[in-house]
Amino acid sequence: MKILCDKLVVVDDFSTDGTDSICLEATKHVFRWAKYTFEENESYLREFLFKECAKLCNENDWIVILDADEILLNPNLLRNTLENLETSVKNLGLRLYDMWNDTQYREDQYWNAHKRYWNMCYRYTKTINYTWNRSKLHCGRLPNEIYNFNHAICNYVYIKHMGWSTEKDRKNKYYRYIRLDPKGEYGILEQYESILDKNPNLIDI
Repeated sequence: MKILCDKLVVVDDFSTDGTDSICLEATKHVFRWAKYTFEENESYLREFLFKECAKLCNENDWIVILDADEILLNPNLLRNTLENLETSVKNLGLRLYDMWNDTQYREDQYWNAHKRYWNMCYRYTKTINYTWNRSKLHCGRLPNEIYNFNHAICNYVYIKHMGWSTEKDRKNKYYRYIRLDPKGEYGILEQYESILDKNPNLIDI
């Protein structure tokens, strides 16, 4: 990430694999929670991360938010793109591929995130009073206000979402979604059920 970012901020929600120690080698801005809170507190964790990033920002600096299970491809090209966008552009959308293993992503009626562009990059504005989606699930990673501004898209930089890439991870997500959203208030029940499909349609990336 140092290829892309001048400053790094990490929120570690009580990992048990030494993530915080590794991150401290790259930045002093590492915030470690004393217990796991993601299931109860996702929106507040994301708000906290954004606000800590904002403390390090000047007006019109870019904030790029990535989750721990995401791999950004071509970060050097993303930096060049952000540096050359007109100031009026406040958002940059990237494509995200839900990886079902290390080299293949899933594509069907419920799994097609890669066909859209997701706001991962936001040009910070100090004067905005930012607000947040408080949904238990699928709350988004950036403030509500980002959608009010001009945006651009980028095709040659994309994200591999590895959170689905093992059977264990898929089962954990399935049970979490069913537990937190049994009526499909925040997502689509049919998509939750499809997580456990035995023969999904997979495409080489």
